[in-house]
Amino acid sequence: MTRPHPSQLAIPFGAQHAEARSTLVNALGRLELDYRLRELVLYVHDVARGDGRLVRTYNQLAARFDCSRSAAIRLVGRALERELIVKVELRYVSGGQRANELAINWAEVRSLAGLGSPAAVDATPPSRDATPQSRDATPPSRDATPYKEYNPSNNPSNNPSTTWAGVGDILRGHGIAAADACVEAARRAEVTPEHVAALVSFYDERRPAWGPGALYQRIRRATPGEDARDPATWPRADPEALAAARLRHDKHEQRRRDESAALARQASAAEQARLAALELVHGPALDALDRLELLDLVDQAFGVEATAWRRQVTGAGRPRQVLRDALLEHLAAPDHPVT
Repeated sequence: MTRPHPSQLAIPFGAQHAEARSTLVNALGRLELDYRLRELVLYVHDVARGDGRLVRTYNQLAARFDCSRSAAIRLVGRALERELIVKVELRYVSGGQRANELAINWAEVRSLAGLGSPAAVDATPPSRDATPQSRDATPPSRDATPYKEYNPSNNPSNNPSTTWAGVGDILRGHGIAAADACVEAARRAEVTPEHVAALVSFYDERRPAWGPGALYQRIRRATPGEDARDPATWPRADPEALAAARLRHDKHEQRRRDESAALARQASAAEQARLAALELVHGPALDALDRLELLDLVDQAFGVEATAWRRQVTGAGRPRQVLRDALLEHLAAPDHPVT
């Protein structure tokens, strides 16, 4: 399988960001993954920089997932084995710790989600044990906010193995520290684990409209039989969450512009070096030509377009820089007629 180049990993803010997360959740839903592995992949996507890459040491990952460093190493290794993420770079950071630069392997994810090329899909067949898509999934609301198109296979409530313990893990993975209290409130309200999972799914689809606090309050207000996807039961978009997402987008755009400018400078430096090499080899021969010989060379080099180029010869019989560079190119050609 061809691994993507890091420059192809960036996902922009807004609808495309939400669409990418939908594809990721869809792909993960087709695999039998334990909660911690699934959350690692989503963590890489959700917390990554604007260019799609996440830099973390194993100690930082261990603290995030409340496990030992060796368990964090195994967790990353399992994600790499499943080809769900790629380790773009391995380097040392301050303190001597080795940090991993991780990114989503979008080629594999799109293949798993059924969005890749036929060859890519054939190369990695879907899991035989993948959870089938529910036929009774709630259709998308017409009033839903346009962050992401609804896809029933993204809904965790389609998983019959959903339990309260699993829901608690999901809430903690979404940054809700009081996950146990949230679960207890839902149980007292006689709300099912599947309904809470559906609320989490709708919350994920609308990121970054809300932060964890909005999800916490929405679950505590949940009632049996309500439509988890009814926008009227959800708060308005969180301005701070949107502002943070836009800030990440702006930083990504600035980084992209800086990288483009750096590439342009590199290309310019390479071109200057190439012309300097031509000048070193062919410059003396060009300088030895008098005005008539120079005009003859212009005619030989440019043919029917020579008239326009002749204007680049000064009154002193010297070529201006743009013409000089072009004539050096001509003299460097293996079949030029001037010796």
